[in-house]
Amino acid sequence: MLLFQLGSNAALSLAEIQAVLGKENLVSCGSFVLLDQNIDELKIKKIQDLLGGTVKIASVFATLTNVTQEKIEQTLEKKLSLLTQTKTSLEFAIGELGRDHLPRINTHVIKNNLVGVTGKSIKYYENCRAGLGAAVLLHKKQVVELLACRDQKAINYLAQTVSVQDIDFWSLRDRGKPIAQHKRGLLPPKVARILLNLSLGQEALNLIDQPQNTYCLLDPFCGSGTIPFEAIGLGFHEAIGCDISQEAIDGSLANLEWFKSTFNTTNSPDQKIKFLLSDATQLEKSLKPNSVSHLVTEPFLGKQTPNPKDIPNIIKGLQKLYLGSFKAWKSILKPKAKVVILFPRFNKIKNNSNWDNLVSTLASHGYKLLDRSLSYGKLQAQVTREIWQFELQK
Repeated sequence: MLLFQLGSNAALSLAEIQAVLGKENLVSCGSFVLLDQNIDELKIKKIQDLLGGTVKIASVFATLTNVTQEKIEQTLEKKLSLLTQTKTSLEFAIGELGRDHLPRINTHVIKNNLVGVTGKSIKYYENCRAGLGAAVLLHKKQVVELLACRDQKAINYLAQTVSVQDIDFWSLRDRGKPIAQHKRGLLPPKVARILLNLSLGQEALNLIDQPQNTYCLLDPFCGSGTIPFEAIGLGFHEAIGCDISQEAIDGSLANLEWFKSTFNTTNSPDQKIKFLLSDATQLEKSLKPNSVSHLVTEPFLGKQTPNPKDIPNIIKGLQKLYLGSFKAWKSILKPKAKVVILFPRFNKIKNNSNWDNLVSTLASHGYKLLDRSLSYGKLQAQVTREIWQFELQK
């Protein structure tokens, strides 16, 4: 059994795991998810690298029901004692998930008991209850981390961390590129990866091993190119970024050169990535019919801090832009093409169902709504993002 520690947006992280691994054998437990399936070490690493929203993956070694905290601590201590058999010393940490209402695991006592039993050098790391940060585990590979996790039914799962998100990799993708359009708002690469995985579903795991695939990604509001770059990294055969702003296209091209020189961006010599200056409502003039399999985008969302009095007019303008765009995309999308798009949610107004009429109209053009339950954004922000998923029926 595997345990996935979810990122800061647990709902979004969970949705990504469910999309990629399927809902079968998955159990959500708040800040973590259980997968009742045996997976080899190489595939675990592949899954970790693929997911944008999972902090750690751990292997469950004990499931305990109706036990005291002393029993939990004894089981953790026994596991660590076994690990010392092949080591001259041990460095460890213990994280806790779903246990905020309970006393902390007594790491100091466990450490002293281990010293007494093994006679070896034992060191433990003080940390927040959620465990060591990904950066620490990434750079201190000698540290063993155990997790004590409790679900809503008071079942305890004890696990050992076996994989951690490469925070250096994601930080470089996020902050290293030379051109970033801060005024337009920045889509984090991790979120871009999640959106792409929502679009791909269970095909995401296979894509990187299929260099001859014909998947084509389109981002009609590409900004500085984050989504196309992540698509190529995932193994898409082709990624196309379009924007009405020449500044955005110039920035994307500059970022492309940096991206090529910094990362191994291609899984096959045939992979293509390009950026076009184009209005999103007129893309049928630039792209071939039935050529795009996945459309993932964060369109223009209006001002990030709008005056509440202006919001009704902002919504009308955005509805016109979005409808015109969806109409233009219909001819270039393949049948059953997936569309994952962000719509703004204006939190300062009472009625947040601003897009129902638009979605009804889109249904008449063949766009079937698959999901609209996910969102992300900073707490207390005036404008946050809702993630809408469609499939084109034609």
